[in-house]
Amino acid sequence: MTVSRITLRPGHEISRVIRGGWQLAGGHGPVDRAAAIDDMIAFAEAGITTFDCADIYTGVEELIGGFRAEYGNRFGAEALARVKVHTKLVPDLARLATLGSCSPWLAEGQPPGVACRSS
Repeated sequence: MTVSRITLRPGHEISRVIRGGWQLAGGHGPVDRAAAIDDMIAFAEAGITTFDCADIYTGVEELIGGFRAEYGNRFGAEALARVKVHTKLVPDLARLATLGSCSPWLAEGQPPGVACRSS
């Protein structure tokens, strides 16, 4: 299987298919750590080297850390460098209505390709 890749910015290339992580959060049932790590290794070996997580996916970052350690041990630093992890912040629902369309940390200017709009 060949999974195409895309460059998001110079030096940051990802697989066009991203492996989600919400189902590994444990709130959806028990998670077998070894099986989850083996699964992530299988995805990476198939060319899906980009993984998604979020602050509300409890424990997923730790699992991805375990995967990265094992993957690096098995396949080396060059293979590990192709693995990318993207995360996101899910704000508290009570604060959601008070947030603007741009995050405060973008106040000084947006990175290329990010457009902010006023509320």
